[in-house]
Parts: sequence; C-alpha cells; structure tokens
Amino acid sequence: MRPQALTLHRLVLIGSLLLFAAFFLTPLYVMVSTSLKSMDEVRNSTLLALPMSPSLEAWSKAWRSACTGTDCGGLRPFFMNSVLMVVPAVLISTLLGALNGY
Repeated sequence: MRPQALTLHRLVLIGSLLLFAAFFLTPLYVMVSTSLKSMDEVRNSTLLALPMSPSLEAWSKAWRSACTGTDCGGLRPFFMNSVLMVVPAVLISTLLGALNGY
C-alpha cells in the first residue's frame, strides 16, 4: 500500500470543495457584513467590503420597529411563531428518521 500523499487529484478535489464552499457561503457573508454597516456605509461602499465600525443598531431597529405590511411592531412577534413551527417539525422529523433508521 502506498501512503496517502497530496497528489494532483487530491489537490484538485480539495480546491474544488473550497471553491464550492466559498460560493455557497458568500451570500451569508454579504448578509451579515451588510447588517453590521450603517446606512451611509451601505450606500457608499462596495457590497463585499468589511464594515468600518460594526454596529448592531440595525438588528435592534428591525427587532423593535421593522414594518411588515401595515404593522410596524418589529419582528419580535414573528420570531415566536417561527420557534413554535420549527421545534415540533425538527422533533417529528428526527423521530421519524430514528424510527426509519432503526
């Protein structure tokens, strides 16, 4: 048996996986980095630029006073709705998957 060496095949495979991971994670990076910028910084900088002075002000404003339709009560009430839907769905699908695997 020959030892596991970094052959050209392995380098191409690892490089491809890293490229696909970066492609997949780029929207998440853009979303988080933009949410940490001020409005002036969003308007005047590029999309991929890091925030100059990161701030969670936009997050608290969205939580308190984001408008959805005609209601400007923020995202707080909708968060609990999401939790009430996701937790049972995860528990049920986990149970079904465990029974199927058993």
